[in-house]
Amino acid sequence: MTQLSRPNDVNSAVRKHSGWLVPLGVVALMAVLCALVLLYYLVPNPNSLIEEHTSPSAGLYKVQLRVGNLSLSVPANYLPYASERSGGPRREIAFYAELPNFHGFSDSTDVDFMGNSPNSRVIHILITREAFDVGESARLKRVYLNEVVDTRGRSWTSSLTKYVFRNDSGYRGEDLFVGRDAGTDVVMRCTQQSADVPSPNCMREVQYAPGILLSYRFKRARLGEWRAIAGGVQRLVASFTVRGEKG
Repeated sequence: MTQLSRPNDVNSAVRKHSGWLVPLGVVALMAVLCALVLLYYLVPNPNSLIEEHTSPSAGLYKVQLRVGNLSLSVPANYLPYASERSGGPRREIAFYAELPNFHGFSDSTDVDFMGNSPNSRVIHILITREAFDVGESARLKRVYLNEVVDTRGRSWTSSLTKYVFRNDSGYRGEDLFVGRDAGTDVVMRCTQQSADVPSPNCMREVQYAPGILLSYRFKRARLGEWRAIAGGVQRLVASFTVRGEKG
């Protein structure tokens, strides 16, 4: 004869069953939460341009972007990254343009924009949020001139003064060029050409608006055009700036 289970046996089995279900549920919940945290920190930030590859567009439609308090309306063919062309707020915005007229990307200039020749005419521009506003002249005196071999420098072509960074400087392998334009300093760091750096760049950083840093880089071979480049970059970014937003 089959022995029937007593009610006490059934209740005991239920208690045992529920006793391991609760910890198992907690472990599963913790695993899900940990996975979400990992995804949050490890999945690439869509606003970051560090790992994204350029994806040029010949589109002429305007993209509305914002960095801090600065609003910009930028033709799509000036934006090298697809994520930027979705618009909206960003911590940084990259542009590019081609000398001498600062035109954006087009199908006919694909080779120029995607190349990296030593005399490339493409200018790369970056606008970022910057909490500490330090002007070029202040940066020159407080930082750069403390890192060069000779603070007197020497005269260079195109009305520039050249300084060489010391080998123990954090800027070793670079030269410093300083010019004067409209009564203000134009300070550019240029990588020295070498076997490892066959296509060196020059880079300038300037405060564009409160809390906004404008930087741009161009090929060292174009250093003689520094005035035209400086003026062209300022005019280009100003043309993107929504009226009343700068300053």
